[in-house]
Amino acid sequence: MTSAVALGHADLRLRSRRLRSGRSHQLSPALVVATIAVASGVGYLVAVGDITRPEQAPAPVVDAAMLQHQQLVADLRPIDAQIQRTIAEEGLLVAAYQSGQIDRAELQRRLEQILTGYQDAANQVGALDLPPALRDGLHADQDALQALTQSAIDLSQAYDDGDQARIAAALGRSLEATARLHALSDDLSPPSSH
Repeated sequence: MTSAVALGHADLRLRSRRLRSGRSHQLSPALVVATIAVASGVGYLVAVGDITRPEQAPAPVVDAAMLQHQQLVADLRPIDAQIQRTIAEEGLLVAAYQSGQIDRAELQRRLEQILTGYQDAANQVGALDLPPALRDGLHADQDALQALTQSAIDLSQAYDDGDQARIAAALGRSLEATARLHALSDDLSPPSSH
């Protein structure tokens, strides 16, 4: 009864958010791509976690190649985690800017941090000392990181110009590089011993 009385006395009518703010809330293509990128990054992080968990197998046969592979996975685990955090930060940053939560100056400042994160990860990957048999996979990883770095640079320039088509293209390249990293992580899954 109290709630009915309270409701009966309330003459306030709620207006839709669109009427209050006067802004349209249509989703931009860049925001959609940023959301997909964040979801991809989170999925990649989960996949990397699944890949790097040791499987319980009865009496595994250990050889030098398997030990090198396990060492590579162990060395890449923190670097992959850093890359995925940076990808997620980039997606959230774009979404925050597109929704008006931050201004262009803050966007550019934080994009610079994202670029630094990608470059730091690339340096860490480049510093790994691997046997020749494992270097091809590492070069592919570095190429994907370079593509992520370039897409962040392109994104920064596109936001300076305000060109939505260039923004969407840069986000698309970032998503493509993220997908390449997914494929590379699949290649790093522990080899099965038959």
